[in-house]
Amino acid sequence: MTSAGMTFALSEVELARLGKRRKRSGTVRLVIGAGGLLFGVFWLFWGVIVFLTGMGFLTGLVVSLFGGVGPTLGAALVVASGVRRWREAEILGQLAIVAHHRRSITTLQAVEVTGADEADVTKSLAVAASAGAAQVVPASGVTEPIRGGGTALADYRKKKRRRALLLAIAAVPVLGFSTLWLVVGTAGIAAGEWAVGLLLLIPGGLFPLAGSIALAVRGLGHWRSSTEMGKVAATMALAPGTSPQELSRVLAISPGAANSALVEATQSGIIASASVDSVRVHGGAAPSVVTDATVPETWVGRVFGGVWRAGELIGRGGMGAIFRATHVQSGDVVALKVMLPELASSADALSRFEREARAVTQLGHPSIVRVHDFGYVDARVAYLVMDLLDGESLESRLQRVGTLHIEEALTITRQLADALAAAHGAGFLHRDLKPANVFLSRTSHGERAVLLDFGLVKSIDSASKSKRTVSGVVAGTPLYMSPEQARGEDLDVRSDVYGLAAVTYEMIAGVPPFFDKTVAEVYARLLREAAPAISSHAPRDCPAELEQTLARALSTDREQRPADMRAFAAELDAVALRSTQHAG
Repeated sequence: MTSAGMTFALSEVELARLGKRRKRSGTVRLVIGAGGLLFGVFWLFWGVIVFLTGMGFLTGLVVSLFGGVGPTLGAALVVASGVRRWREAEILGQLAIVAHHRRSITTLQAVEVTGADEADVTKSLAVAASAGAAQVVPASGVTEPIRGGGTALADYRKKKRRRALLLAIAAVPVLGFSTLWLVVGTAGIAAGEWAVGLLLLIPGGLFPLAGSIALAVRGLGHWRSSTEMGKVAATMALAPGTSPQELSRVLAISPGAANSALVEATQSGIIASASVDSVRVHGGAAPSVVTDATVPETWVGRVFGGVWRAGELIGRGGMGAIFRATHVQSGDVVALKVMLPELASSADALSRFEREARAVTQLGHPSIVRVHDFGYVDARVAYLVMDLLDGESLESRLQRVGTLHIEEALTITRQLADALAAAHGAGFLHRDLKPANVFLSRTSHGERAVLLDFGLVKSIDSASKSKRTVSGVVAGTPLYMSPEQARGEDLDVRSDVYGLAAVTYEMIAGVPPFFDKTVAEVYARLLREAAPAISSHAPRDCPAELEQTLARALSTDREQRPADMRAFAAELDAVALRSTQHAG
């Protein structure tokens, strides 16, 4: 694989630390190089004075070459090395912003979002990888391009850096000239020639010194503008609509400066005006937010991630609102899930939302909804872009028809078991199986059950150690929850086996195994009773083999359940086969 096609997992904290270290290293080199340049220019001028005062051509040449030109060239190399470190620090700072919004990035995406040369980006990623701030990972399949500053940002930075370089080049000889006359003037004063010494010291030394400092400050300002604009472009590419106040916090600058940076970025074509369409800028006044981010209905028409335009609000759950959305360029229609703002301040809720994005992206199973993109708006409102499915939820169908035929129910269960086996194989537990999280999707090949809402997904290792949510509430839905999950005990794949068996029970019987007036009563029965036989609730006869299989899967003792999803599916396959043979 070429470097351009490589995907890197990023660590925001480590990238920020590495960027600071590279900048410090570059600063040290620049200071040493500047001192060397000053030394070289001083002796270069001194050699010229030696020659002009008639002290000898050869002496002046030796002073100029060995005391001036040689050190100046060496110092120039050190300065160039320091500038390269600063450029790396700049790119690493932008990648740290990227890491705040997404877990991985390809080299080409990094080139687009940073506006830097591919060679510089590749070198910076290699530095990050060697320092443990990034690591090469397999491509996730989510290849939606990031629309960063691109060519406009590259042109802006070249212009600013060119000005910074010219000002620095101009400042060095002026500083060397002023240093020379400061030394000569001071020597004159020391020799008792006060008038001559002051004349050389002030007009020849202090005035040029002030001019060289002014040139250096202007040059540094242009370089800082280049760095800040790169961070502005990275932030707005990944979180369009970020306000100047939020931008000022990210860049550690004043809101007024952030506001000016947004205006300049828009005027320079670095960010599209659509990226700031949630902010109206009136001269230098504070921006006013157009939309009320606390009401999901007001998100209709808003563009997320620069490419996904929210349309009709089609659903709302405990974690987020779901919209029918359209890709602004291709016209592709998708489902856009936006985290509810009232949950944005909850670290646990945000972690659950991010976990869902990462888990679903990794799985890639036909019975698990496919994720196309994940990101943030205003660095606080998370969104998830998924396939828009045609059909209805299992919950809706059961509400409409009451129960399903055994063959139809077992088909759905086997499809879900295959999806969950894939999730378990990847190291994830679902932990929240219920009819509302199953969608019956109509496809060209017929109907397929698709598993939704991985918001409570946990890695199997961490689930075995994480008893409860941060709030102390047991995660999951009591009607379909295993006894060990209700008790907050360690979990393994057999907890999901129980949950799927409870869903299967309801598809056939019309009610879950434990169904009471209050949640407290459900918990009480769940913890002390065995699940009632499905034949006691089912409106039609159930094969004895199916009743026995579900009884084992719903056992309060997990050791009595099938060992995993594939074992459970195999038992159901055997039941379906015997039922077919009996019917024949």
